[in-house]
Amino acid sequence: MFESSVPYRFKVRSGGALALALLRAPAPCRVVAVFKRSFYLRSGDALACLGGPEIGLGPLNALIEAPAGMNWSASGLRVGDRCRRSAAALHLGARFVLSLWDTALWRPDPAPSSLDPVAVTRALRHLDLACAEQAPAEGLARLALWDRAAARRTGVEAAAREPMAASRRWLGAVFGGVGVGQGRDDLAWVEALAGLGPGLTPSGDDYLGGVMIALHALGEAGPARRLAEAAGRPSAAHGNAISAAHLAAAGEAQGHAAVHDLLHGMLHGDCTMLHAKLAAIARIGHSSGWDILAGMVTVLRGWRSQQDKRQAA
Repeated sequence: MFESSVPYRFKVRSGGALALALLRAPAPCRVVAVFKRSFYLRSGDALACLGGPEIGLGPLNALIEAPAGMNWSASGLRVGDRCRRSAAALHLGARFVLSLWDTALWRPDPAPSSLDPVAVTRALRHLDLACAEQAPAEGLARLALWDRAAARRTGVEAAAREPMAASRRWLGAVFGGVGVGQGRDDLAWVEALAGLGPGLTPSGDDYLGGVMIALHALGEAGPARRLAEAAGRPSAAHGNAISAAHLAAAGEAQGHAAVHDLLHGMLHGDCTMLHAKLAAIARIGHSSGWDILAGMVTVLRGWRSQQDKRQAA
């Protein structure tokens, strides 16, 4: 596809804060993973995912203006290729030069400052109908979104059922203000979910990330960061640096653009574009988008339930 003697220059159009920090830092970096649509660079403990517009924006993602259908696995880029910097450019091995001139910084929009429980309930009901048609059998989406009583479960679902129930109890305590945060026992369920499932970012990690992002959006930054700390220990033990990096970003309220788009739409009670936003969620990884959504919806249901209890009191 590419002539080995010719360096190819592409522009990095935009990227998340964590991705651009790595690309612009003077520290050395190298290629640590290469896929068809994207590749990862690592510098120390920092990671960045680069690819075409189809990977979407996120805190670790940077979008390259490469030819449509670019296949990085077939491009000659290899794991272990080292990078060097010159002016506003990053050289990948001897074959590619990425221009960082005038690269735009992406950050997620802030969550709405005021919430209408009725609007959130409306959005959750519309989501239930959509998920009944679209939620995949892989991952944790069916457990959290609509099919909780299914008789046949995958091994991942069976392993996740009890810790996910514990996560709902923990969220009830968070929103009920009953002293969550006094010790580590209340987050013991996290270890059962961390690293659960196959894939680059396991379903259990994605679910935890969705919980963190939604907690931040609802103003619960403290519990979100406690959860990130609890999830970081087993994630590091499993040796999955890519998933650990995404979890750390979620612990600071940063996730994929499609995740924030759908979450903010639900918080506003906007159901008009729900199917289109779900389609964007479905394009994140194999089942990652759905698993993140499962975590977010679990949080929204816990928050909404607490609103009902307060109104009834």
